[in-house]
Amino acid sequence: MRVSSDKLVEYAMKGEEAAAGEAHPDNVAASLLGGFTITASLSPLRVRRLKTNLEVNLMLFIPQGYRIEGKTRLARSMLPSHVPLSSVVRNESRLSALLAGLIEGDRELFSAGLGDDIVETARLPLFPYFPR
Repeated sequence: MRVSSDKLVEYAMKGEEAAAGEAHPDNVAASLLGGFTITASLSPLRVRRLKTNLEVNLMLFIPQGYRIEGKTRLARSMLPSHVPLSSVVRNESRLSALLAGLIEGDRELFSAGLGDDIVETARLPLFPYFPR
């Protein structure tokens, strides 16, 4: 029996909820499907892996000896409950550029889409090395 991507992500979200206190599809969808994924809908759950025309290599830095217990729960608790419209507009503009860059294979457009005024800014105290 074949299980759909949506169902796989839904099951994985239950594990995310047990581990981090809340069920979010973002990390589990990317982990299960690979590549660049989007959540098109939460109810019903619809996740998709985008076909892209841009190969992107990612680099991950993990500072030695830097560990935070309950990091995911703490990071989620730091998010603001109210966000200025100007920050939302900037983030949506960047997201549009990022997606267009991936789809069109335009590295410059993709790069213009990097950055976040909401989540990254709120979580800066957790990652003191991030700005450097």
